[in-house]
Amino acid sequence: MAWMRGKTLLVVALTSLGVLAPACGGGDADDPGSEPTQEGPELVPPTTAQFRLVQAAPGAPAMDVYLAGNPTPVARAVAYGATTPYLTREPGAVTVELRPTGAAPGSQPAASTPVGLEAGTRWTVVAAGRAGSTDSDAALRTLLLRDNTVPADQGQARVRVVHAGADAPAVGVDVGNDGSVEVASLRRFQDSGEQALVVPSGAALQVGLVTGDAGKVLTSFTVPALGSGTDTLIVATGLVSEPARAGDSFSLLTAGRDGTLAILRQNPTLYVLNASPDAPALDLFASDRELSNALPYGALSTPLQVPPGTYALDFFASTPDASRPTAAPVASATTPLLVPGERYLLVAAGYLTPSSPSLPAFTLLPLTERFANDPGNLRLRWVHAGSDTPTVDVGPLGSERRVLPDAPFLGVPFASATAADGLPLPPGSTVTLGVVPSEDANRAPRALQRDAQARHPRLRRGHRPAGRRARCVGPPVAAGGHRAHAMDRERAASRALEGPAQVDEDAMGEGPGRLMGFLRGRLTRPEPTARVVGHGLAPRAQAHAGLHGEARLQHHAVAHERRTSQGPELRIV
Repeated sequence: MAWMRGKTLLVVALTSLGVLAPACGGGDADDPGSEPTQEGPELVPPTTAQFRLVQAAPGAPAMDVYLAGNPTPVARAVAYGATTPYLTREPGAVTVELRPTGAAPGSQPAASTPVGLEAGTRWTVVAAGRAGSTDSDAALRTLLLRDNTVPADQGQARVRVVHAGADAPAVGVDVGNDGSVEVASLRRFQDSGEQALVVPSGAALQVGLVTGDAGKVLTSFTVPALGSGTDTLIVATGLVSEPARAGDSFSLLTAGRDGTLAILRQNPTLYVLNASPDAPALDLFASDRELSNALPYGALSTPLQVPPGTYALDFFASTPDASRPTAAPVASATTPLLVPGERYLLVAAGYLTPSSPSLPAFTLLPLTERFANDPGNLRLRWVHAGSDTPTVDVGPLGSERRVLPDAPFLGVPFASATAADGLPLPPGSTVTLGVVPSEDANRAPRALQRDAQARHPRLRRGHRPAGRRARCVGPPVAAGGHRAHAMDRERAASRALEGPAQVDEDAMGEGPGRLMGFLRGRLTRPEPTARVVGHGLAPRAQAHAGLHGEARLQHHAVAHERRTSQGPELRIV
């Protein structure tokens, strides 16, 4: 959902990226593109009234809509994410009742609200909250909105924002995602008002949702172009605690006069890892926008949330100036299509200046986060970005401290990754992974990665957790050494959503590793349950109970190498 930053980088977004344009357009079924929605104004007949239902309650069943006292529903099977057309009624006071589809007309409604249908008025009933919840701040309810019946001016569009995120904090609304917050704070189940916000029509719109007085960005969205003179209801719905690609993740439901226009997933989030052995600290630009500053070898960028699309990236040797250098970039690469709701790891690997034809040139390895939904296990994915390292096998050590012949990761060549769903590892146990060249007959590991129990609820700046120093086993690889970079993904309590997550360089022990905590929907505050200790050779992890008592922790381990003045070294961090 996400939904960590220093300098100009915030939680799941980069405020200055709000108007960043991709090199090429792109999207999916949830991202209709930039074609404006064409809905001409329609006035309510003066002798009648209208109302509709927006079903924005994640996890709730499809609903039948009744008017109290009438056994026949006026709308049937309204599923999550759906909006009924406006229903015309005679003026008068009615009570709108919602029941699960198929429930008896006389049964207790799941939610209801009285509506005064005055002549010439138009109303929207929003089903919000979580079905079955006993939390009064999150339970299923209805929100009643009186709609504006005066058409918007030509060349403009109006948007009204409703905060129906059942586990989200209060948010401000930044139309344009440009750092200027138009709606200072919407508490859960509040809306921005009948007069709505006036925005230009005909162009896609960036919308940032911010938290706190400092306007830290919770997440951002791309709203397709709105038609001239139209009114659009934007309902923030879904669960921040779910991954951004999940069906019930924190999303924007947009509704026009005739029904739901789209369910918009969060803007894609990407990370960049500098694994190029001869690269300096790098500044990363997309066109004239700086995405990352002074990214050293072995470092992972803060999360970068950008509009969907394909981006031409330029890498420059770092300079103190945040503007794009006039010199030619040291390397360039193009991303794949970045899709709403997805997270990507972009690994910069290979040599900027290969010293021999056998060494790989600079390349960008794009990886999409696709860990399996596996509450009971840890998940590990291995990425080979060791530019001067042969094909490797990775797996647990046997009793003789050798990588087993049936290792789970066999024959992993440079610039490749293992299965995206990840290798399941039981949480709470100790698993020692070794790395060995695939052609090595004695199977002696050249590096170790340990996943073990650790009970450290918070990594904070200046804190160095105690832990065993891990040792390299076996001779060094002649071609160079390894480092691995771990990203862990956890499901945390919703109270961890209220502040920005941190990349805590000081808490990572003696190795150059980083640790990134993922929430299923956005990034968390600095409360990861995994850490790097010792010489960076031993990531130690314990999954912990989340919102539903499920243990969730996933890792990307990225192996990369660098020579030292003393010769090749072999490390996993």
